[in-house]
Amino acid sequence: MVLRNSRQTGHLKNAKIVEDFVRARPPQGERSPSYTQGLLSYFWLLAPSERLRVRGKDCVLLRSHFSSNRIAELFSAQASGHRAQQKGAHVSRTLPTRRMHEHPDLYQLKRQAKELLRAFLADEPEATVEVHARYTRADRTTFALHDAQLVLARSYGFESWPKLKAYVEGVTVRRLADTVCGNDVALARKMLEARPELANMAMSYGDEHRPIHFAVMNRLPEMVRLLMQHGANARAGIYPHRDATTAWMLAKDRGYDEIIAIIEDEERRQKPPEVEEQQETRGDEDLRTAVAEGNIEWLRACHAVGTLTNPIRWDGGGLLTVAVKHNRPHILTFLLDCGFDPNERISEGEGDWIAYSQGYPLWTSAALGRGELAEIL
Repeated sequence: MVLRNSRQTGHLKNAKIVEDFVRARPPQGERSPSYTQGLLSYFWLLAPSERLRVRGKDCVLLRSHFSSNRIAELFSAQASGHRAQQKGAHVSRTLPTRRMHEHPDLYQLKRQAKELLRAFLADEPEATVEVHARYTRADRTTFALHDAQLVLARSYGFESWPKLKAYVEGVTVRRLADTVCGNDVALARKMLEARPELANMAMSYGDEHRPIHFAVMNRLPEMVRLLMQHGANARAGIYPHRDATTAWMLAKDRGYDEIIAIIEDEERRQKPPEVEEQQETRGDEDLRTAVAEGNIEWLRACHAVGTLTNPIRWDGGGLLTVAVKHNRPHILTFLLDCGFDPNERISEGEGDWIAYSQGYPLWTSAALGRGELAEIL
């Protein structure tokens, strides 16, 4: 990723200071308040700001010698062992998210699912962590191969095993874009039936072109209609000039009146994108409100009946981040005791191009100067 200004270059130097600082940290139990405050002060230098935006998202130095993944490793509870040794729920030093090989093989994935099933039934720690992170209230007495396949698919960033299978068989956003450019409507329809989310998927974290952009630029009205019918957003643009690069604007600038008519006709049939986004996140509002208000009894009741979950938002973290923002140390401790991931990192993209968010809770602790919460994490 290209660094865009001198302040970002300074972040690399600051990152090296932090790395040296962490390597010299005192043993657990001997950390003084001054050590923690120093760590937070240096880590604050790495915190994204409104001036440091890369393609509209918080700046993450993915390709520097000191990457965002390295930052998460240094500051996570897994790396320090601070929380893992107490509860045993986060023994693994890596996130329970798998990376796809460059040339994935379906037979290999099936074998991985079988291995995961055997390991989980044998109560192996890493398999247990992965399963419980991806599958609500997993029960070893009923956990079967299709459940292991679902966990594996989610660990690779897919909603289901069939969608992972479709990806391995070539149903990818890049292939869909090629199909769109070739105006093969029949094949595009078949691909979208297997994976409708591809209609509105960006090519990668660093390339915000969507299939509908290619359909418009090649003046393919039938393809535009097909993509719109499967959820394409004609109002999504491309960094850094998003307003000027939406599919609708491209069609308008080129005088493609028939495509503008199709887009607007399909938009009238659909709910506005902003309404859909609100509905997607509405399911966790009660939990986030309870954390913000410090309603620990209600959260305990949810945990007792198995309804305490932790959906993590790309731009706002999960319940632990909410606890940090509202300065709720007792809630933060409770959520960690429930086994929730202290990093709260999520990924975006698929296959060989996945980008990860920062570790929200610790980042927020540093940004707000809350050393007590950082120590808990």
